[in-house]
Amino acid sequence: MDNEEKIIPQGAITPVVKPTDFEFGGMSGIKKTILFENGCLVNIPVFESQVGVYFDDYGCVSRSFANAIEILLDRMIELGLLSDGHINWLRNNGYMIVNRVRLSNRWLVVRSGTDPNFGNRGDIVAGYARHFGLAPLLLCDWNMGDRDPSVNNKEAYYNAATINPKADEVAAIFAKLFDIQYEWVSVPDFEEASKEGVIQVYTKAWYRLPNGKYYNPVPGSSGHAIDFGQYSTISIIDQYDPQVKEMSKMEDFYPLGLKINISQKNMIKPTIANNTLIQLVSAPGGFGLYLDGNIIVDDLEKVLASFMVRNNGNTGGKVMPLVMEQWEMFPKVNLKLEPIQ
Repeated sequence: MDNEEKIIPQGAITPVVKPTDFEFGGMSGIKKTILFENGCLVNIPVFESQVGVYFDDYGCVSRSFANAIEILLDRMIELGLLSDGHINWLRNNGYMIVNRVRLSNRWLVVRSGTDPNFGNRGDIVAGYARHFGLAPLLLCDWNMGDRDPSVNNKEAYYNAATINPKADEVAAIFAKLFDIQYEWVSVPDFEEASKEGVIQVYTKAWYRLPNGKYYNPVPGSSGHAIDFGQYSTISIIDQYDPQVKEMSKMEDFYPLGLKINISQKNMIKPTIANNTLIQLVSAPGGFGLYLDGNIIVDDLEKVLASFMVRNNGNTGGKVMPLVMEQWEMFPKVNLKLEPIQ
């Protein structure tokens, strides 16, 4: 046994399983769709290291969670399980780069409350993403390889004040369009569960055997979060190079993993209050004013002026984003209330 201690991050705090949490095999309501016949390595995400030239962001829980969602969305697009409307929204809002889904790791690391020196818990990160969404890489990127220490340092990375507010806005819409679900799964069920979703797993990192495989010196303990890649080879997808690693045995993992799933929410006709400014967030974009079941579409300056007058200047909370499918559910009229074809 080599006992090589390659790198020992401390980014995954032991998860807390609550009595109300879903467990694999129970009545969770999560659809039992087979997405992967032999694990998710077929849709391995673009590699992004959590350690840069100057610091480790301790964000393995957020990074592996974001990787899982990237894998799932790419796979669902590949299998035709997402509507054109959802795909177009992702593409038009910066979530897709060269036809691959790319999420912002930094946004989730910071926004989910990761401790810069200890990390985060799987259940906390998953819960945050479920309620507040996920942001696209293009709106909250970070170059971990930047060699200017005055720019690329942990304090700057974790400074939430520098996050583009637009990233939060788009993430909030993501949460309305997609339903993130998760459930705990025990090691004996990893093979079956890995066909239906992506499992975030936990182990100690990194100890390597002479044969190149990795092992946990304290079986069942944790400290690092990664994604379970393939049962037949006991492979994992990591945020440290090499991205794909093979473990020596299933006992190397913490006894529970978090199976992650995502589904599109049905495009239902929303309830809108009169005099609400509507923003079309799908291409080609645009604005309208909702009134009595119609969306008024006219000269933008006139629409905005009408919006202000009708609300007596009190416009707080009177803006609603719609995707194209929802936009098309309402008839369009001009400011004279004449139908627009």
